[in-house]
Amino acid sequence: MLETSRTLIKVARFGCKNVREWMGVYAFLFLILSGKFVVAQSSELRTWQDLSGKFSVQATLETVTNKEITLKKPDGQTVVLPRGRLSKDNQEFINVSEAVKVIASQATKVEPHLQKLQSEPRSAIEAIAAIQKSEMRDPCAMLWCGVAFASEGGKPGLDKAEKYHDDAILHLRLIHKHMPQAHPRTLVSALNNRAILALRDRKANRATALFKEIATVEPALPYFVSHNIQVLLDVTRENRILELATAERRMLTELAAMPSTSNSPLPLPRRFVYSTDFNSNQAATTKIATNRLLALREQRIWPELTCFVCGGTGVIDCAKCVGGVTTAYTKEQVAFNEVNKTPIMGTKVFRVSCDFCHGKSGFDCPNCQGGRLPLD
Repeated sequence: MLETSRTLIKVARFGCKNVREWMGVYAFLFLILSGKFVVAQSSELRTWQDLSGKFSVQATLETVTNKEITLKKPDGQTVVLPRGRLSKDNQEFINVSEAVKVIASQATKVEPHLQKLQSEPRSAIEAIAAIQKSEMRDPCAMLWCGVAFASEGGKPGLDKAEKYHDDAILHLRLIHKHMPQAHPRTLVSALNNRAILALRDRKANRATALFKEIATVEPALPYFVSHNIQVLLDVTRENRILELATAERRMLTELAAMPSTSNSPLPLPRRFVYSTDFNSNQAATTKIATNRLLALREQRIWPELTCFVCGGTGVIDCAKCVGGVTTAYTKEQVAFNEVNKTPIMGTKVFRVSCDFCHGKSGFDCPNCQGGRLPLD
């Protein structure tokens, strides 16, 4: 064990550029070699209980391992408790604390792959999914996976995007319950994106409920949320692809009138937009982009370019047939009545190519090109 420790420390020190970086790595290695995962100390005094509710202590959380936690009481005394015997609420808090740690480490791994989605979409999506799979507790990686699959368009991409966002929201709501200051913007991004996915499914009522929840997380709405609400109000006024009930329109109109936290750093297209923004000390990149779409993505804004009319397929199904074939009928003699000396007629059913779509089963969507919309 001692020799392993020395070897790891030598390798880590060789790769560090300065003393500060070296000291950070040294501290990290100490945690690994000691088998202890240390949660950042919280000044918040919490009530810790066991599953029975009979044991209770007021203390702050000091350290967490796989099997036990260490608490510090106001008088300075420490208490060690088995992790598996804690109350449900306390176990949730510990899981949240660990998840917040994981998010910080995963963010730097995932974000570079987001920039490759336009040039190498398949490899970028696979890389992001692999990172997320390596740490299932990371809702940020789930968020980014969801946006990556949403950008693919089509029903398969939509289904995967919805699943990733549903999982991310489940985790982020739990984080917000126990640590409301940790990831409010990350939760807002996930809710915003799930609302857009609901609109792709033509579920305007679900989208409205999600936008309403955003206002409870950040009362001063982020600019991308205000933008999406306004686009939804405009789209539902102009056509009947999406429909809003009177109560839903009233709610969205009230949300649209709420103050926004900031203005967009770039003009947003008249499209719904996803957000990959999250709570981090790292600001969005300020690199000079080669085109407007990349410039938006570098600001963690992803326009939704899937055509809502055809669902991203590029084809409108023919209403007169199924699969380019329709049913036809004809009368023909099936027997002869010897008494009356008259033919007995019957109906023959057969399949023919649809005259309306000429057997193609659909038409090219007039609203888009191949299921995708232009940026403006």
